[in-house]
This record gives sequence, C-alpha cells and structure tokens, in this order.
Amino acid sequence: MVKVSERNSSTTCIVCGERAEDARIKRGLFVHCDKVFNADIIGAYNILQRYLRQTAASASVSVVVGALARPAVTRF
Repeated sequence: MVKVSERNSSTTCIVCGERAEDARIKRGLFVHCDKVFNADIIGAYNILQRYLRQTAASASVSVVVGALARPAVTRF
C-alpha cells in the first residue's frame, strides 16, 4: 500500500495543472480552462497521477498499474 496525499486534489486543474480554488462553483462542479468536470473525478485523477509519479520515482522494477488481463472465454 502506498500513501498518497489528497491535499488540493479536487482544486487542481487536470488540463493545465494550475491550482484554482475558485474553480469549484457549486458542490461537485469544477469549472476551469473553459471545461466543466465533476470535482470527484478531478480529485481521483490527480491522486492517481500523484501515485504514478511517486511509484515511478521510487520503483527499481517496472510497475504496471491499471493493466487488465484479457478474460478467458470458453464457449460450449
């Protein structure tokens, strides 16, 4: 398990990377760079990016995150 800070994750624009506290116009909405996003999606995306940067910097082996195995399908 890797601990990742969630600080300012829902107030940082995923388009330009700028922290914009005034971009949350309503609860749950983030408006910046002429785009409208759900604030929870912004937060989750920023936390994922922090995790990927943190693990890539500290990993000595190649780490694959989010890769899915192709499901095996058997037809009868």
